Amino acid sequence: MRVVYLSNAEEYWERLPDEFRDNVAAMPVDQRSVVLRTLLTWEHNRDYRYSAQPLHNYRRWLAQAEVRTIHDVTRRDRVFADARGFFEVQELPDVAALRRREQRRQKNEAAAP
Repeated sequence: MRVVYLSNAEEYWERLPDEFRDNVAAMPVDQRSVVLRTLLTWEHNRDYRYSAQPLHNYRRWLAQAEVRTIHDVTRRDRVFADARGFFEVQELPDVAALRRREQRRQKNEAAAP
């Protein structure tokens, strides 16, 4: 499989499902395989941002239990899209940072009414 187009389906999940993770892990891919996606940026430009990510890289992200949503992977606060709204995800997961974010989420959820 060379290209997996996810559109913005990942944004609809509160948590990336285990079945999805398992299916991505089972795909027949090589080093040139890529994930293409869109991310809604309605509040910024009433449009989408467009992203490409090597599939082998995405698999490494999905293998981390601390990765809850696509926003953990794309880290919107650090996205620098070009004039077309395109960006690439190349970095690998930082497990310590993911754990800190997960701990903050849990603390915030526990404090919420």
